[in-house]
Amino acid sequence: MTNTRADSQLRAYYASPTSANFNALFDQYSPLVRSMLSRVRFIPGYDWDDLEQEARIVCWRAVTSFSLTNDVSFGAYFRVCLSHCIAGLIREAHTQKRGVAFATTSLEHFVDTKGIHPSDTIAHAPSAEDIVILREWLRIYAEQLNVREAFLLWSFLTEPRCTASTLAQQMQCSRSSVYSLLYRCKTKLRQPSSQ
Repeated sequence: MTNTRADSQLRAYYASPTSANFNALFDQYSPLVRSMLSRVRFIPGYDWDDLEQEARIVCWRAVTSFSLTNDVSFGAYFRVCLSHCIAGLIREAHTQKRGVAFATTSLEHFVDTKGIHPSDTIAHAPSAEDIVILREWLRIYAEQLNVREAFLLWSFLTEPRCTASTLAQQMQCSRSSVYSLLYRCKTKLRQPSSQ
């Protein structure tokens, strides 16, 4: 069963893509929009007008991407597009809820711009037991590093304002090689073998 009035509104928009024709088409599908949006209880940051505006955007995208030669009616196509949009808004709201409260940067970017300053990141003085555990853990970690990885790590820890570019010059290699070595050091740091 096809909705001939909706089809005529769609054909009128295709014949003359004006805002008046688009508004008439959107008004034709407003019961569908109200029905779908009323099922959504709450999306943080969106009130009813915002959701209706999102529905208008989805309708416009659906109109511009829909082909009259499809076997599917425009109403069914619009309903699927709108449900995907609503699911995306809900997913985005949940992602923001789980997100971190600060912007993160990669270690490579941090090293390139600021170098490594361990003294800036220490929040409290470690206990004697922490120092013993850390020394043993670092001994195991250092045994896993090859000569180039050990040089890279030692340079980052001892030289102030050490960057990947300066290390690439010192080691006579490319910056991508330095990043590769740094990645291997990070991987070994995350999972030291117990030996």
